[in-house]
Amino acid sequence: MTSEASPPVGEKDRREYSRPPIIEALCQFTFATPIAWSPILPGMLFEKIRGTYPAEPEVQQQVQANVQFPNDAAGQAQFQLGQGEQRLIYRSEDLTRLAVISPSTVSANSLAPYEGWPSLSRRLRELVDQAQDLFRGAAVASVSVRYINRVFLPLTDTDSVESYFNIPYRPVGGLNGTTDALLHRVESTLSDGATRGLLTFSSVEPAEDERGGKAFVLDLEFLRSLSPASDFESALRVAEELKGLENTEFEACITDRTRELFQ
Repeated sequence: MTSEASPPVGEKDRREYSRPPIIEALCQFTFATPIAWSPILPGMLFEKIRGTYPAEPEVQQQVQANVQFPNDAAGQAQFQLGQGEQRLIYRSEDLTRLAVISPSTVSANSLAPYEGWPSLSRRLRELVDQAQDLFRGAAVASVSVRYINRVFLPLTDTDSVESYFNIPYRPVGGLNGTTDALLHRVESTLSDGATRGLLTFSSVEPAEDERGGKAFVLDLEFLRSLSPASDFESALRVAEELKGLENTEFEACITDRTRELFQ
């Protein structure tokens, strides 16, 4: 006799929106130690995954900054720029579905229109399976799930940001003025001691076709360190839990008026 698995935290309360505000979503694994890398790897990997990511791959060379401070107060700090890790970006034909790989990380990314968590997590699983030769022996040290939402509010003179978002902030000067720009960031450690939550809420410039309102970005990220480092199957289960936490936090941050905008 088998029992049905319980849904991840927040999954049972998940709402489906016909116009989700998500402009980017990603799930990323960070390795305990960097994987083996070689100049021929971008082409070899492309041959394995081009069925899902047929667009021309992009190779990015990241820059690493090093600062060396002097031993005495009279000395000057030494600042050097060097080559960081190489990053490979593979894209779907419509350029909205991405696979991103570096010696230290692997992620599946989704740009608008959002494909849904089941599809995003499935692509990450398939990516790990297709590139198993590259990842052989790798262990996952941390898992991250991040969702970036952009919301345009058609505010009128009688409306307020507070009627759309449950994110308290105090305008400068109290209630006697209007808020022209906003940046609110919170980082928290959850009760398990291994999971961190990051919330960034900020105003952004409306697009040219957005008139008579204000635009905001709500960026939510949940990260969990794995000790000891785990295999990919365990990391995928952690990702499901983090997605549930993200979903719960998102719904807690918005009101029914905001939800109406996504229908």
